[in-house]
Amino acid sequence: MNRILFALSFALVLLVSSPAFAGPYLNTAAMLVREGFLSADLLRSNLGERDLARAVHRMAEARVDLATHMVVPKEVDKAHPHFLLVLNSLERAADAATRGEVSVFLRNLDAARSEARTFKAVLEQLRLPLPSLRQCTATTPEPPSNTAQATTPAPPAVAPTTQPSPLSHPPRRALRRTGHRLAIDPPGLAPRTKLST
Repeated sequence: MNRILFALSFALVLLVSSPAFAGPYLNTAAMLVREGFLSADLLRSNLGERDLARAVHRMAEARVDLATHMVVPKEVDKAHPHFLLVLNSLERAADAATRGEVSVFLRNLDAARSEARTFKAVLEQLRLPLPSLRQCTATTPEPPSNTAQATTPAPPAVAPTTQPSPLSHPPRRALRRTGHRLAIDPPGLAPRTKLST
């Protein structure tokens, strides 16, 4: 009777804690995939800039290297090859952009998006959804109410500027529909140009 109770409790612990083992992997995978697509989308809107393409390619190589050497939990071993294919396709797309091969860049970018959908589908089938990075926000915690705030001087007020910050988001009219996603072309970026071969 004790053996059965022990086996059932051990199985329950494994069942409940299996997503916890995959948590760091899923967070890292979500970050790498999101950063890879953000870089690729920026590169897509600035295909004529070879220096930017080289920088994006170096970052893509680093992402592939990191993903190749990650510890892969047993729970996600079926999804990991698709994750590697996403990052490899993004790296090949960036490499094509450094050589000015626009059609190869676009083909690899589409392959990466297709593999990303497959990666997410396999994770959902395993009941381990990829975390959404949009839910993560960098907020500062509220100070406790019992803190003596009267002794510390308040920071000086900053006068509002008339110019928007270069890091601020563009106005809504700059959003445009491209396929399944919204792309943002900030006003300061050059328009997309077709490279000559």
